[in-house]
Amino acid sequence: MRKTVYWIEGDGIGPDVWKSARPVIDEAIRLSYGDERGFDWKELLAGEKALKETGTLLPDETLAALRGAELAIKGPLGTPVGTGFRSLNVTLRQTLDLYACIRPIRYFEGIESPVKHPERVDMIVFRENTEDVYAGIEYKAGTPEAAKLIAFLRDELGANVDASAAVGIKPMTEKGSKRLVRAAIRHALAQNLPSVTLVHKGNIMKFTEGAFRQHGYDVAKEEFAAQTVVEAEAASAPGKLVIKDRIADAMFQEALIRPEQYSVLATPNLNGDYISDALAAQVGGLGLAPGVNVLDKMVATLKLMGADEVYDTTFAADMTVMEETAEFLQRLEKGGPFPMFTSCCPAWIKYLEKEDPKYLHNISTCKSPMQMFSAILRAQEKEGGKKLYHIAIMPCTAKKMEAAREEFKHGDQPDVDLVLTTQELIRMIKEAGIRFNELPDEAPDMPFGLGTGAGVIFGATGGVAEAVVRRVMESESRNTLQAIAYSGVRGMEGVRAVELPVGEKTIHVGVVHGLKNARTLIAKMEAGEEHFDLVEVMTCTTGCVGGAGQPIGRREQKYARAEGLYEADRKTLIKSSQHNPILKALYEKLTPERAHELLHVHYPQPE
Repeated sequence: MRKTVYWIEGDGIGPDVWKSARPVIDEAIRLSYGDERGFDWKELLAGEKALKETGTLLPDETLAALRGAELAIKGPLGTPVGTGFRSLNVTLRQTLDLYACIRPIRYFEGIESPVKHPERVDMIVFRENTEDVYAGIEYKAGTPEAAKLIAFLRDELGANVDASAAVGIKPMTEKGSKRLVRAAIRHALAQNLPSVTLVHKGNIMKFTEGAFRQHGYDVAKEEFAAQTVVEAEAASAPGKLVIKDRIADAMFQEALIRPEQYSVLATPNLNGDYISDALAAQVGGLGLAPGVNVLDKMVATLKLMGADEVYDTTFAADMTVMEETAEFLQRLEKGGPFPMFTSCCPAWIKYLEKEDPKYLHNISTCKSPMQMFSAILRAQEKEGGKKLYHIAIMPCTAKKMEAAREEFKHGDQPDVDLVLTTQELIRMIKEAGIRFNELPDEAPDMPFGLGTGAGVIFGATGGVAEAVVRRVMESESRNTLQAIAYSGVRGMEGVRAVELPVGEKTIHVGVVHGLKNARTLIAKMEAGEEHFDLVEVMTCTTGCVGGAGQPIGRREQKYARAEGLYEADRKTLIKSSQHNPILKALYEKLTPERAHELLHVHYPQPE
């Protein structure tokens, strides 16, 4: 059995959402029913796409098809703020009388959340969808219509309304309120849920929202008396569906501190909009899942915030791979010193300086990607004669310390003028009122906008080591790359030891994340239990994706971020740094001596 399902792609993020949603829905049907059931998808036009193709935002053909549809799915349709038409979404809801917006909200393990216990949230919001502000009547301040209505309210009804006010009316009917609450009660009974809560502002708006509350209680008493009970009598009638109510602002607090006490919420339109968005934020919704690649939207955001040029640090990571690999191969030829410790993590270097300085000579002389990038930009600044202010967006608070080190200054001028953590940037975006998800994608600027898969994976534990090994093995074949990926370099164990064949040699690679694990590895080395040629150390759990400058998340969320980097790597056309054409062109302009001067650093060594 197959059903026709109409779909409207939507505006903004709509195409991206639809591209992901359709295969998920199809696969869910296949896994559940095999070939017995399926959907035949038929597109309808609305919004910007309809305007381009038909000259109208909502074609009559779309409305006609939807009136006869059994199933339809719609992406977000753009709504102007302050001007223009009210909303295509509202038009569709009112025209088709889609009176209930039903929003199930629950937590899924692994999704990043700003609250301690998002798992306690498991509610369904039944939001009235055709009345209240959706049926609102408004008149702009200073218009003849507003003046006429204000005069009527003042003269005929004795209302105290300022003559300069804008005026709005929100119609709410008994019919609309009752059918919404009826649907909520029926759902709660069918799913054997414990309660339906009426959310309103009836203490102030007594004849609209207060009436909504009363109509809700009335429909429960008139139509579901045998199955429901009011909250005050719940203790004496166990097993019955409890009907209760909460003032809207109090419900927001309840949703934060006692969400487990609520299962179904029935609300007027505006209250439902607010509370469902707030609940979605608690469980990590209305945002982005961890591990989503948002580089192109980040570029658009930074340009909107005033950046003249935005580059991808992945390019600099490719430079680090090239330099670190060259240094490692030199050490293999010269016989050490081993192990060579990676140098990308400033907290790791600071740790050795303070706690174990005898290993400083084992640190690679390569600068971190951030500092390599700044060195190249400063060199171009001198050549081009233009003043540069370099801001680095980093997942790591220690990068602020790194940028302030004397080794990365020329006089009083630091190579990197300012380091912002990702958390700081997120706060800036929110304060600026930028709707991040709705921005169009924009590619990084050239020439430093092209990076390889090797550079992409730098931020995950094992990523630096894997990138170096890719370069050493000099192969782009799928089999070789898979052999490296599944060798044990990747993973979330705190200490990993891997043996990899390179020509006629076998190199011993160690990977650790977390300083405790680094101390464990060093102890094994000193006890003669382990030997390593190359050791990658990241002080943050899971690597830079779990950095202290990142949004706070649980271990599972950090794993998801790391997987996001590997997913981005899988999608890159170029997997190894030596094949980056922009990087090749840069090296053609640099002598080996100049490259070393720009891209390497020598930290003070112990006596």
